[in-house]
Parts: sequence; C-alpha cells; structure tokens
Amino acid sequence: MDEAGRAVLERAWTEHDLDEVLAITAPDNLASRRVLAELGFVPRDVIVIDPPGTSSTVFRCPRPAARARA
Repeated sequence: MDEAGRAVLERAWTEHDLDEVLAITAPDNLASRRVLAELGFVPRDVIVIDPPGTSSTVFRCPRPAARARA
C-alpha cells in the first residue's frame, strides 16, 4: 500500500507541482494512520462529516525540502 502512496506523492510533487497533499481517515483506522505516517503525513485537524457526529482526521504531507520549488 505505501508503494502506491509513494507513487501518488511523487506525481503530486513532479507532475502537479503541489505544495502539500491531504488525506482523510477515521480516527480509529490505525492501519491507515500507520501508512500515512510512513509516507510522511502528519495530523492536521479533526473534522465532522456526514453522518452527523462522525469525525475524521485530516493529515497533511508537505512537499519535501529536497523538492522545494526553485
């Protein structure tokens, strides 16, 4: 799974020139949280979405310094 995630991030930095990528997962989804952490994502915020009262954690992965814009 993290192999696919690395490929997505590589495209985000090289083909789309993004400064960061966001991901959303349920707070109790430990497997997804582990993969996101391995990819360099850090928790950013907790949001509430439908159905009412269901929370999700938003993670962000900033562009690595080695890929900083010139």
